[in-house]
Amino acid sequence: MKKITAVLLILLTTLFLFGCSQDYLQNYKEAVEKTESREFGKERISIKIENEFNEENISQEILEELNYLKDIQVEVTSSFNESQEESKVYIKYRGLGYDLTVFSSEEEVIIYVPMIGRYIELKEENLGFDDNIKDLEEVEDLTSKIQKEWLNLLQKENVVKGKKDIMTTKDGDVKVDLYTINPSEEQLRLFLKKIFALLRSEEESLSKLVKSQNNDLDIVNIIDNIEEAVGKFEKITYKNQAYIDIDGYIVKEYIDVIFEDYDPEPGSNSIISVNVEIENWENEEVQNIEIPDVNKKDIIDIDSIDDDFQNFLD
Repeated sequence: MKKITAVLLILLTTLFLFGCSQDYLQNYKEAVEKTESREFGKERISIKIENEFNEENISQEILEELNYLKDIQVEVTSSFNESQEESKVYIKYRGLGYDLTVFSSEEEVIIYVPMIGRYIELKEENLGFDDNIKDLEEVEDLTSKIQKEWLNLLQKENVVKGKKDIMTTKDGDVKVDLYTINPSEEQLRLFLKKIFALLRSEEESLSKLVKSQNNDLDIVNIIDNIEEAVGKFEKITYKNQAYIDIDGYIVKEYIDVIFEDYDPEPGSNSIISVNVEIENWENEEVQNIEIPDVNKKDIIDIDSIDDDFQNFLD
């Protein structure tokens, strides 16, 4: 009788654990979708990219160029309402830091450039979409499509629920559950293939956007080159930790991706490390956003923007 009881307890425990593992994946998916569907709130995204190169048998000139690319950073802190957004942007590239403030609405995007004290104004007609807002919406929808592919790719064994904790956030101390997402390398490579396929499916819309900035760029060629470069990496690792609060929002998230090539060509990447930190707060709280009324004399002519920056640097 004791053996039968023990077997039943083991069976019930196994079924309980299996059922929980299914819930963990579903809970994570629901948290992602709920967080991304917010109409009001604040968000901070920090991206750090560290590059290591094979520096053997390359010239001093190329080595100096590669040194500029070893550390790239982008940080965006945004407040957003249903149809407006204000973002503070910091970019570190080639050893220099740049600050921008971006105001956006359904009709226009205004970018304030502190280093020259002037504005860039982009209206629908300046964005290269032939006055067809549908094309712009298709580009914006690309992120949602990629996210959907990612969630569909995950299996129950990829998502593990950790301990409950109290986390200090910009909303104060909140109760959170830790979810760890660890897909296999095979899943990661399949996901990357799907991303490149999605990018090619958006060729028409992406081409209009790219050609509005540079007519010589070929979007398909760019996608092909990136896919070829990614395919050369022999190992890809990914780790994702998401902290979900009692209301079902992801309040903090940490993502680490590492690409490794054990035998890169001279001047090529041996390692690319990507670190992403995301914070979300004031979820569904109305934000006070004011799009500036900019004087025409403070607006940079989009056709002469390169000259304005060069005059400042000189």
